[in-house]
Amino acid sequence: MKAERRRILLIIDNCSSHNCVPRHLEHVKVLFLPPSTTSILQPLDHGIIHAVKRHYRARVVWRMLCNIASERDINVNILEAMQMFNAAWRALKEEIISNCFRKAGVVYVEDDITESEVLYDTNRGELEAFV
Repeated sequence: MKAERRRILLIIDNCSSHNCVPRHLEHVKVLFLPPSTTSILQPLDHGIIHAVKRHYRARVVWRMLCNIASERDINVNILEAMQMFNAAWRALKEEIISNCFRKAGVVYVEDDITESEVLYDTNRGELEAFV
């Protein structure tokens, strides 16, 4: 990241296990979410998790039906479960992910902004970029 001059924003919720995150990172800015806002601000909680679970469960059922039809064991091992989860994640459409980010209040920052701070605007309930 340093060679590419990339800047990363790491957004962390206020879970007690996250209190040991290094705070002095060169190219990573750490932003902690305000208390009791995780379910409101996290895009995953606005539909991404639900969509992945739906795709995953459909694959599990399909696999079991295929195994029953061919008279094989219906159990799914860990590798198969991981492969089905990977396929479920890849099946998500970009629109679902972008809509969940928008619903969470994460707004798009234009490409021409190079030096910015991302702050949570409590009045509007959005993360915004401020130059």
